Amino acid sequence: MGGHITSEQMESINDTTINLVETVSADKDIMVNILDLKMYDDYTYHHSLSVAVMSLAVGMEFGFDKNTLNELVTAALLHDIGKIAIPITIINKPSRLTPEEFEIVKKHPIAAGVHLRKNNLVSQNTFMGIVGHHEKWNGTGYPNGLDGKNIHMFARIMAVADVFDALTSHRPYRKPAPAHEVLEYIMANAGTHFDEEIVRAFLKRVAPFPVGSHVRLSNGKRGIVIRNYPEQPLRPQIAIIGEDTSCDLFKDPQYLNVIVTGIDELDNISAPPVNSRS
Repeated sequence: MGGHITSEQMESINDTTINLVETVSADKDIMVNILDLKMYDDYTYHHSLSVAVMSLAVGMEFGFDKNTLNELVTAALLHDIGKIAIPITIINKPSRLTPEEFEIVKKHPIAAGVHLRKNNLVSQNTFMGIVGHHEKWNGTGYPNGLDGKNIHMFARIMAVADVFDALTSHRPYRKPAPAHEVLEYIMANAGTHFDEEIVRAFLKRVAPFPVGSHVRLSNGKRGIVIRNYPEQPLRPQIAIIGEDTSCDLFKDPQYLNVIVTGIDELDNISAPPVNSRS
């Protein structure tokens, strides 16, 4: 499908987009529970769907109208479609890419975007999102080395969602990192790789510790998440296991020095640097 997507396939994608926007936007206060997006193994397809859901949630945070949300979701669903023209041995290579292989991978945003726009299959906004999703705020990204607000807003939103989902997913060349560590990585790179305004909106909409998660705390205790705060997603309210009490990491001053150190269901590994194949 990559470089030769048909009008029939595009119609199916448009239907998916409309249904997704209608379903998700019905809940104005939606926070995306990332563990719900980790249930499948078909990486390319489900990565695109995850990026679409998270991008949609951020677009809602910015108050985008339905038409703009549809354009954004279409861009997210198609952002990696150009990879289908790249040999799968490169995409799933279990070791570091050679400079020559990386140059091949770097062509995927342009390959997809130009074909889609040339054949009038997507809007200009959608095209700009697809082509620019690997650009970085400081101008060190690709394919055009754009910086700051010269990067289309769709691309800036998708860049955060793309990296978040890539780093929290199983890949042949690395293990997934815990969501909270990836969020910390993204926050640390706000203003360099990512738009700070987009990162703030993303943090309000993505829940790294979904309600019901079993978590470990820095004070040695374990608990179950019972409430999330969109304004501070890394500091939920937690019911302590074995005790008739809870601790609110956001609102209770006595827990200011306590943090969540991991989710019991996931390996607690450090977030790796962004892989060029995300």
